[in-house]
Amino acid sequence: MFHLSNYSLSVVFAEKKNSKGIVYLQLIVGRKKLQKSTGVNCMLEHFVKGASDFKYISRKDYLYEHKNQQIKAAYLDAEKAVLECVRQYGSLTPDLAKLALSNKYSQAETLVEYAQRYVDTKDLAPNTRRRYEAVIRVNFSPEYKHTAIVEITPKWLALFHQKLIKQGYEGTSIWTVFKFLKSVLMLASDSLDFPFPLGSKKGQYKMPPYKNPERHFLSLEQIEAVKAYNLSTDTTLRNASRWFVLQIYLGCRASDLQNYARHQIKDGRYYLTDVKTRNPHYVPLYPALAEAVKGIERPIFSYDKYNAAVRFIGKELGLPFPLTTHVARHTFAVSKLNAGISSETTMRAMGIKKHTTFAVYGKITDGKIDKEFRDKM
Repeated sequence: MFHLSNYSLSVVFAEKKNSKGIVYLQLIVGRKKLQKSTGVNCMLEHFVKGASDFKYISRKDYLYEHKNQQIKAAYLDAEKAVLECVRQYGSLTPDLAKLALSNKYSQAETLVEYAQRYVDTKDLAPNTRRRYEAVIRVNFSPEYKHTAIVEITPKWLALFHQKLIKQGYEGTSIWTVFKFLKSVLMLASDSLDFPFPLGSKKGQYKMPPYKNPERHFLSLEQIEAVKAYNLSTDTTLRNASRWFVLQIYLGCRASDLQNYARHQIKDGRYYLTDVKTRNPHYVPLYPALAEAVKGIERPIFSYDKYNAAVRFIGKELGLPFPLTTHVARHTFAVSKLNAGISSETTMRAMGIKKHTTFAVYGKITDGKIDKEFRDKM
């Protein structure tokens, strides 16, 4: 019998009928028993329980020598596979044990390996690529670095889902992680034979629903409160605040800030080409935007650090919603519509081509209703 840590490998007999039965390999992982047939049949009275030197079939069976050799070969193959699994992944789980017994352990690449392969091989928009790389870095790598792709079962997904919720993730963020995870699992299923765990079929874990996020925007008073951090003694907060204010008056995505350069400003216009849509457009250099541009001291730092700093500012101000970089873009849209600028002009300034896309920004506020009735009635 082979025994290490929380798993053990042994030879057992399973009686089928009239004292006849089959010799199995039994692998116990934790409290779970896994079995694989050695292909050897014998009578109960011919099986030697707990035998040494692989002499499990007694001399009473005239094929005992051949059968013992067959049991020994199956056992040594399984033992080698189990040890390789432990060496490769650091531990043995029931799903990895199944692979070991079926001699498929060499195919058991990790979740992180498949996720990185997906990012490296698929034609993804730069923004999407950065988002997925962040998922690998933040959600997969620390805790699930050695998790084999075949270990991802409906039960694993349920626990992973609960973990995201406990960490403060909400609807759209959870959906994004699971959307990426589903794509990775589909990539793996092309080369591995394992039950697909995520979907709508019976026995699968149901994909979390997509929920349109509530679009928050800042009032004039809240914008001024954020601007106060432009003079912060903390360099990170000061720069994050100034870049955020630039976004408020420019209406761009955070990803477009990384391409910021002074030569984009000419002839009284700020020219942009969106990283996400590759759509060229411009915003006239109106006074508030010109003032925001003056406040920029240095190139934008990493998106993760920028967003973290912006969230911190929002918490410090006691805002009733998370302050994210996209709040600035939505604030631009709502403020321009409330000021009486047409939807078509606001769309063009934001680099949006489709009215259906712009609809999520065109939130009619009480301020716009009051203004239009005051000015036009």
